[in-house]
Amino acid sequence: GIINSVYNVAVDMEGPGIDLVLASSPNFLEFHFDEGMDSLSLVLCSLSFAPSLTVQNRYILGEYPTLMTVQFNETITPSQLYTYTINPIADCWMNSIGRNGEFILPEQPQKGDIIINEILQNPLNGGQDWIELYNKSEKVVNLKDWQMANFDNDTIDNFKTISSNYLLQPNDYVVLGKDSNFVKENYPFSIPGKFLFTELPSYNNDSGTVYVVYNSEIIDNVSYLDAWHFKLLDNTDGVSLERIDPNGEASSSFNWHSAAEDFGFATPGRKNSQYLPAVSNGTITLTNEVFSPDNDGFEDIMQLSYALSEPGLLAKAQIYDEQGRLVRTLFSNEYLGTEGVFYLGWH
Repeated sequence: GIINSVYNVAVDMEGPGIDLVLASSPNFLEFHFDEGMDSLSLVLCSLSFAPSLTVQNRYILGEYPTLMTVQFNETITPSQLYTYTINPIADCWMNSIGRNGEFILPEQPQKGDIIINEILQNPLNGGQDWIELYNKSEKVVNLKDWQMANFDNDTIDNFKTISSNYLLQPNDYVVLGKDSNFVKENYPFSIPGKFLFTELPSYNNDSGTVYVVYNSEIIDNVSYLDAWHFKLLDNTDGVSLERIDPNGEASSSFNWHSAAEDFGFATPGRKNSQYLPAVSNGTITLTNEVFSPDNDGFEDIMQLSYALSEPGLLAKAQIYDEQGRLVRTLFSNEYLGTEGVFYLGWH
């Protein structure tokens, strides 16, 4: 019996905007507008692109559409940056304007292109778990329909799907979770604009496995332990685990460390505070993956060959067990030539 809560007779005086420009293979481009459009303006507007693309068809549905799909004669090159100009376009109030911007056709990822780079499985009170991904490839990747999962009931389970489009650029980061405001308020080194809202499965504080899945393929997974944290920390609540080397082994305790206190114990959306890529000064080759020094004549000795990129280097060789405990130091401060051979066996 009263006026509607959304009653508004104010005249719209602003031109329409473009929420999203999304390319899809092989030669389609979608313009998503932020309001209902005058369909005739979309039919008649000029479209130009660089590098050059020629329009074959325009698909416009409805009297006041919010979507226009363009089909090109040429195929779009994946991960190539294109610019567009569309002019003039008008909304249903006939506010006319021209717009320009950029778009990229995402590529199909492969295993290892996107990695789990930071894990916050034990949040502060009032916070939520979050996972940071890093694109270490040269591809632009759309994260829509990607899934996060955990390990439950002896299988990969509890899949949560990313429902929105998000183009992850090469050498860039994205933080997945439900409460970006809490993260930005409590971690001063977080980067705004690097957050993507999505549901996550539950990750246990003490141990668990994080899976990233796309098209039923595991892109990356990390089986973590809370014991990976820096041993002198009195409290690990709200402290993230950071991957040290993006190219290092995913589930190795030697490749993870607590985020630095100087960086607020987490670096969501940016390079890790503990980032330390492996430096290669040459190559090391083993004759076989395992050896059994039991003097039975089969794989009793392993040959280790090395070839270094420069002379005058010192080496230290140690053997650890699967729990990371030192078993034996083979040699220390050994002066190496540019190439040589060591033999490992039982003495």
